[in-house]
Amino acid sequence: MGKEISRRTFLKVVAGAAAASGLSPQVRRIALEPFVRPPEEGLPGRATWFASTCRQCPAGCGIIVRVINGRARKIEGNPNHPLNRGKLCARGQAGLQVLYNPDRLHNAVRQSAGRGSMPAWQSRLSQDERWDVIDYLRTFTYDPTLTEEVVSVGPQAPTKTPAACNPGQENPLAWEDLTAIETGQVTYQAQCVLCHGQDGSGGLPNTPDFTSGEAQDKLHESPGNFYCAISEGVGAMPSFGNQLSQESQWQVITYLGSLAP
Repeated sequence: MGKEISRRTFLKVVAGAAAASGLSPQVRRIALEPFVRPPEEGLPGRATWFASTCRQCPAGCGIIVRVINGRARKIEGNPNHPLNRGKLCARGQAGLQVLYNPDRLHNAVRQSAGRGSMPAWQSRLSQDERWDVIDYLRTFTYDPTLTEEVVSVGPQAPTKTPAACNPGQENPLAWEDLTAIETGQVTYQAQCVLCHGQDGSGGLPNTPDFTSGEAQDKLHESPGNFYCAISEGVGAMPSFGNQLSQESQWQVITYLGSLAP
């Protein structure tokens, strides 16, 4: 005959089992997301890196994106890109929020009443309103296939073509002008140091080293060429003609001329 268990003993066993189950580690649930059409270049659980360009700002830095199971997981700077050389700012690092942030914009929005000077963009456009915007934008097209939607544009006065920069002009400022050098240094630090370096020795590939004698000889012999490069831009260098006055541009050139070894 088996041993009988009293009611008190049974309750003790049940209470102990309940306490022991509460101390056991929790099992993490893993949601499996199988691909209907898995990517050919990736294996399950193995990361694949894709090179691309960051579009979070107009700089266009080179990036590499780590993708696992078809989902982007991390954004890093591309060390082989000549612009950022592997570095990436916080805005670029947060580029994944454009894909996964629950508060990201899912469709077109319009400005609604905000607080103070800050507008609110939470009022979403309906489908009819979105088509109205598209129809309005199409009125500005010059596509011959949409002639019925093109607004009539009256004759316009011809625009003045800006005069080409003269590379043969000389520096109107004295190369030893201390005031021009100091002012040009301030402008250089604000506009040029990112690409040309803190000391003018060249921060990016293919930028001249203004601390070398060869670059100084070219600068003093043909300052107009450097002025045109600043004013109109050359290669990957943007134009500063609309941002800096002629005097400010010559002050920068005068400062660069003071970097002679």
